Amino acid sequence: MRWRAKWNAPIGAVGLVALAVAWAYGADASFGLWVLPVAFAHFGAGALVGRWWALLLPIAIIVVCIPAKSVPPNAFDTPAFGFVFIFELFFGFVLIAAGVVVGRSLRGKPGFRDPDPWA
Repeated sequence: MRWRAKWNAPIGAVGLVALAVAWAYGADASFGLWVLPVAFAHFGAGALVGRWWALLLPIAIIVVCIPAKSVPPNAFDTPAFGFVFIFELFFGFVLIAAGVVVGRSLRGKPGFRDPDPWA
């Protein structure tokens, strides 16, 4: 059975949000070790989704992680929500945008668009 491209966008979006939420709520001494995998996940989700609406994902991550303010501080003495907020605000958008550009260029034409991505 061939993998269908219609599942790329939902899997990329849900996977990124799930990983970022696990990062925020799983804050402990190894909190800083999550930065690189989460950064790669942002880039990969942008490439997998391949559409500009993916730039809304950092906002969704920030909203979902608001209750993480109560998670105890990590090794950097920063509340988990503060660290995730700063990361998403400064790096999340850029990494996803770079992933979208790469994903669109790998699909062929820069203006490539699936006729019906949800069908």
